Amino acid sequence: MTRVAIVGGGSVSQLHAQAIRLVPEAELLGFVGSAGAQMRATEFSTQQWPTLEAAAHAGADVAVICTPTGTHAEIGTRAAGLGMNILVEKAMDISLAAARSLVAAAQDNGVVLGVVSQGQFEPPFEELLSAVESGRLGVPTLASASRKCWRDRQYYRGWHGTHAMDGGGAMINQGIHKVDQLCRLMGRARRVTGWTRTLAHAIEVEDTAIALVEFENGSVGTIEATTAFYSAGATPAEQTTVDTLQLSGDAGSAVISKGVLSTSWSGVSGPPPAVPHGARLDLFRRQHEDFVHALAEGRAPRVTGQEGLNALELVLAVYESARTGTTIELDDWAEAPRLDFSHGSAHR
Repeated sequence: MTRVAIVGGGSVSQLHAQAIRLVPEAELLGFVGSAGAQMRATEFSTQQWPTLEAAAHAGADVAVICTPTGTHAEIGTRAAGLGMNILVEKAMDISLAAARSLVAAAQDNGVVLGVVSQGQFEPPFEELLSAVESGRLGVPTLASASRKCWRDRQYYRGWHGTHAMDGGGAMINQGIHKVDQLCRLMGRARRVTGWTRTLAHAIEVEDTAIALVEFENGSVGTIEATTAFYSAGATPAEQTTVDTLQLSGDAGSAVISKGVLSTSWSGVSGPPPAVPHGARLDLFRRQHEDFVHALAEGRAPRVTGQEGLNALELVLAVYESARTGTTIELDDWAEAPRLDFSHGSAHR
């Protein structure tokens, strides 16, 4: 039985707790943190600890990190030092140096590091990935990823939209869902040109970003991310969201939109069934199940620390391109120590 402690008590910690409870080989021991963690511990009738050390002493062997992004690497490194395996929410952190230090800490302490990316467990994405890996699309040519949604003032009242804890805005928080999928399909990016703007919110970071990307396999792509796509719904679940992934090759093409995969290859085209209702929780369950099974089987989880690094590297390169007004060659790029969004719409 894998014993799990969740670090943090925000809304996503609730979703993780629900998902863990659906994995027969996992036991949710409790939550690490203060008031929010205590609230979740009461909700799920579990323990609450003020520190990771206390959770480890209680027998937790996995730390699921659900704290603000800028704290991920520091908390993960402490967990690794305690011998705890780590499943960290995306983005891994707000800087590559911090994220790389987390990967190194996991390796040095012989623990497993995974990155939450529930989108890689969506059935349409799995089918598309299988098609790419089997060569059904032929030589990849063009890819496009888009995440457009609305976030209101309430969303940005806390740590979201800040330099210190979010590290950026729409691209690192919402867009990274699609960036992660794009990197899994296309591989590592070679160069990127990005533009960012702060157009609809009074925040430190961008609410709109676009990027042009060339991948190491020679294909090219585009990325769009915004929280300024207005929708009148009271909650994100009720709002209109554009969430698409498009991929073409010289032997086929595919589009995922609203949970449906449409394909055209080998003389066969058409949409498979949509992702079933209630799939969001099931996607988290599937990722936790994969992580638990990886520990039991002595293998890497489906979404590794290196994959998390690839996505973060591309996101931060978009920001650096927007900041400097230049195309960023990822192999030559030295990460800027701090991103500057203070001039709002003055980005390139």
